[in-house]
Amino acid sequence: MDSVRTSGRFGRLRDRALWSTTLLASVWWCGEAVGQDPSGAFYDLETAAAQPSDVRALDLGSTRLTPEAARVILGFLNLETLRVDPTGIEGVLEDVDRLAALKDLDIGHAEPGTSLLTLPQGVSRLDRLESLNLNGHPKLEWSRIFGALGALPRLNNLAIMNNGIVTLPRAIRELTELRSVWLGGNLELEGRETFVTLSTLRLTALGLGGNQMRALPTEVEGLVELETLWLAGNRIESVESLAPLVSLTALVLSRNQLDVLPVGLSHLAVQSLALDENPDLDLSTALVTLSEMPRLTALSLRANNLESLPRTAELLTRLRVLDLRDNPMSAEEVDRLRTLLPDTRILFD
Repeated sequence: MDSVRTSGRFGRLRDRALWSTTLLASVWWCGEAVGQDPSGAFYDLETAAAQPSDVRALDLGSTRLTPEAARVILGFLNLETLRVDPTGIEGVLEDVDRLAALKDLDIGHAEPGTSLLTLPQGVSRLDRLESLNLNGHPKLEWSRIFGALGALPRLNNLAIMNNGIVTLPRAIRELTELRSVWLGGNLELEGRETFVTLSTLRLTALGLGGNQMRALPTEVEGLVELETLWLAGNRIESVESLAPLVSLTALVLSRNQLDVLPVGLSHLAVQSLALDENPDLDLSTALVTLSEMPRLTALSLRANNLESLPRTAELLTRLRVLDLRDNPMSAEEVDRLRTLLPDTRILFD
């Protein structure tokens, strides 16, 4: 393979980590997998144009294209993954359905003032599309958008973060194949109605980070098939209502205002849990709850102003990874914990 395809510069996937289910498990807490390039993506249009039949993945998200240059992309008939800045090439995207093999389309993260006004019609004709990123387009009329997306029979992963959405249109209920929805950064999102609407779908992954939520409504109980839940960057004080979500395997609760971890969560099958930046959390009792989680193997407690862990840390015998970075902890304390938990990899700086 040529160096362009194996350069590892898919580090820009860091921007996508919040909404890509396949990346979430490996990067949600330690970021060690970021930078890998499993897709063999191209990052340069000129290089890609020299071998169009070989282009399966193209990442031009940081490049502002002219319409003339963008039309070259329509010749990559084997393209399956495309990330592109839509600014100024809306007309070209009207014909994006020429890329009949396309499965993953990222036209999100638009700069302020460059929001799409309408969804290019070609997008709604991509019969094989499975994943769509429309983050950062607050001027779109979302009731119409969900109506158009209903024409995509395979769409299962949708990112609509930072769009100023207040109420999810009921039309989202028609997207029956949706399994992952990423709604972070919609600061005025109405929580109760959102959970009522989403509970009609068979979601396995949901992102609600940075929405300034103060509480989880009881309606969250309807999301019984959730495996991944991202709630980082809110103001949540209690997570007791998560107890019925018995399918959860990855849970991100970082940057909230938790002071206790309810005993009622101890039965959950969570494998990966992030509790970063919850400095008021009572760790002594929280670690008891965590020790009773039957499948917990990865725990992140970054940036909690911890100088030490309470004695109950010795109960965490199932842990394989414990992230304690960004805490004022001495090397002696880390050594103590490594002796206490010899089978656990402890990350510390």
